[in-house]
Amino acid sequence: MQITSTTTLADLAVHLPGASRVFHRHGLDFCCHGQVALEDACRERGLEAQSLLAELEATCSSAPEPAVGELGLAELVEYVLEHFHAAHREELPRLIAMARKVEDVHAGKSECPRGLAAHLERMAESLELHMQKEEQILFPQILAGRGRHAAMPISVTGARSILARCEAEPSQPVMISSSPS
Repeated sequence: MQITSTTTLADLAVHLPGASRVFHRHGLDFCCHGQVALEDACRERGLEAQSLLAELEATCSSAPEPAVGELGLAELVEYVLEHFHAAHREELPRLIAMARKVEDVHAGKSECPRGLAAHLERMAESLELHMQKEEQILFPQILAGRGRHAAMPISVTGARSILARCEAEPSQPVMISSSPS
């Protein structure tokens, strides 16, 4: 999708991952006032459209992902913590609040996603428990070279073989493939 100052906030929010975060930071309503062109919305809020365009492009451009299968254990754990755990903890409360607002404002409409906020809350609670187990049990054991001892609470296919390799060669990168070992 081409990003221009005449593109609507709604189109940008739907098609560009990260755009809603930028809009939220600047107080731009992409839901009920989403049919407004970016330049008009910026003018109404006293923002510079070109600066916001540059921020959208920077936020939404995809940086190359590292080859996670080639990372050492410490780097892999750090990558998971920074790119997944931190992102979930930052984004889910905002998404829950947005879902709650949509449900409140659009409750009378048949296409309103009723129950979405409650579903996201349950998902956030479950995910938080999962991340705490990883941070408090799994990751410390893997980093200490005792990954095999963490296999019992983990029932993911292939996890035992990955943990065994972690324990056998704690300083070596772990090659993860999509096929079971």
